[in-house]
Amino acid sequence: MELEIGRRGEACGVHRLIYTSSQSMYGISNVDAELDEDNSEKNPITAYARTKWEAECRLKERQTQEFTVVCLRPSTVFGASPRLRCDIVFNNLVACAYTTGRIEIKSDGTPWRPVVHVRDLCSAFIAGLKAPRDLVAGRSYNVGIPNGNYTVRDLAEAAQRAVPGSELTFTREHGQDVRTYRVNFNRISWN
Repeated sequence: MELEIGRRGEACGVHRLIYTSSQSMYGISNVDAELDEDNSEKNPITAYARTKWEAECRLKERQTQEFTVVCLRPSTVFGASPRLRCDIVFNNLVACAYTTGRIEIKSDGTPWRPVVHVRDLCSAFIAGLKAPRDLVAGRSYNVGIPNGNYTVRDLAEAAQRAVPGSELTFTREHGQDVRTYRVNFNRISWN
């Protein structure tokens, strides 16, 4: 699908394609280091993650002087929207606190999750469209904010503060969650 959009866009005279990729291509990682766009191993463990990584590579191959490709890899997005997703970690925690008065974490709360507010993601898209071609052409960007990596415990405690009177418990029934990763946002923050 993504490649077809790239082909059609190019054929219709689109000069810049901003591709929404995914940080899921990093897979399960070593949490001692933050993952960056170029040097960190890509370890996609789902079909979704594999297709996002493959599409990035193939779209970049189509790049020419007249057709610029920019790939954005958003953190997990949170915030209000007309089609609110309650399966997203922070939205889910706030929704549980609000509707039931309880936030129940089934792990120990130590896994890391990078998150970004929907407004910050929109700003990244605008920047990708407006930035000088030489700065962004053929590059990928982890989209997030400085210090935008949080543990599940951090997020749960923030949700609890957002919904006064809610109760937070860690059941630890799933043990330690291996789906943990921290992402580096220096490129998007400083370029």
